[in-house]
Amino acid sequence: MTPTRPVLRYHPLDTRSIGNPYCKKGYRHEMTDAQHRELATTLHSLTGMVVLSGYPCEMYDRELYPDWQRVTRKALADGARTRTEVLWLNPAAADRPQGSIFDAESAA
Repeated sequence: MTPTRPVLRYHPLDTRSIGNPYCKKGYRHEMTDAQHRELATTLHSLTGMVVLSGYPCEMYDRELYPDWQRVTRKALADGARTRTEVLWLNPAAADRPQGSIFDAESAA
């Protein structure tokens, strides 16, 4: 079981923001593919809004979160190097009645 599972299930109706579960290999504290799949199973089971952030990941796009809205933004990281950051929004977050969480940014 991933360490996040008990925390994620504690308040099932809250908005969740889950950050930086890297898919690339080579990081010191990388999750295994099985742990990524377990996290996806847990996130799909939650009610309420879920926003998952990270970097582009084919496994996330094709296998784990193909039905979630994907939003990309350019950002600076690691000494001002340009990176693409990704947010995956579950249907509850993507379809919230107030509109997209990015409406204010898009209008600017």
